[in-house]
Amino acid sequence: MLAGVGVWVFLNWLPLYFRAAYNMTLGAAGFAGTFMLQISTVIGIVVGGWLSDRAAAKGAKERMLVQGLSYLAAAPFLLLFLTRPGFTTVAIAVSAFSFSAAWARPMKIPSSARSSRCNSAPPRSAS
Repeated sequence: MLAGVGVWVFLNWLPLYFRAAYNMTLGAAGFAGTFMLQISTVIGIVVGGWLSDRAAAKGAKERMLVQGLSYLAAAPFLLLFLTRPGFTTVAIAVSAFSFSAAWARPMKIPSSARSSRCNSAPPRSAS
């Protein structure tokens, strides 16, 4: 849940934070916040999918462990906002949070999509 709140805060509040804290224009602040989140999330989803597939080969418990560890790895990056960090520190924290939280996203497939994918794919590729 903490990771979900963090993502919501970053998507909705981060551009305003950049504007107020670093005197950026709203357009630059929006671009900076979105770019940091999206690039690191895409990379995190790819890495998370790879980790998830490797863990799933060992068993369901290991796959769920990847999801749990992703949220545990992401949460501490939110604590950096308790200080007055510089822009570089914020950029690294936001990117690291997005990257880490994204590891769990490949497993968040709706059951209807998951079942249709598994029914149409060969059994060896339906992990």
